[in-house]
Amino acid sequence: MGRPKAFLPLEGTTFLGLILSRLAEAGIEAGVVTSPELSIEGAAVNLRPEDGQLSSLRVGLEAFARDRPWLMLVLVDHPTVSVETYRRLAEAADAGHRLVAPSFQGRRGHPVVFSRACYPDLLDGPLEEGARWVVGRHRHLRHEIAVDDPGILRDVDLPEDYRRLTGESP
Repeated sequence: MGRPKAFLPLEGTTFLGLILSRLAEAGIEAGVVTSPELSIEGAAVNLRPEDGQLSSLRVGLEAFARDRPWLMLVLVDHPTVSVETYRRLAEAADAGHRLVAPSFQGRRGHPVVFSRACYPDLLDGPLEEGARWVVGRHRHLRHEIAVDDPGILRDVDLPEDYRRLTGESP
């Protein structure tokens, strides 16, 4: 994309800024995990981002969530998830659901909430398979919440995705 996704402009801020403001509005305390080349104040740094998504999730779990009852995995390339979706996922986790995922028109998306019951597998699962392995292993715990939010499926990975979202080039 020519620059880190976290810093791409969207709605008068950046992908990361929009995500953090929506999480705050939903009453969710956020922790940010970044790679060594990005400088974000207060962020935990994943020294081995080449190990994949699960390695970043482990860094975040250790830095921000070890003593918390649940962890919400929010991906920076899904910047348009609504405040209401974040709120509903957090409420389901607070109600004791151990693995919570949103769905839109029958398709599961992001973010996913992992309870403490999933932490051992998040910490020890195979890096090459990522968080998807943990979701599969705990599928019997999964609580799906239908939301009216296409943002849970909107993955902005490529310049074309960004153009579709904003009408501009990254």
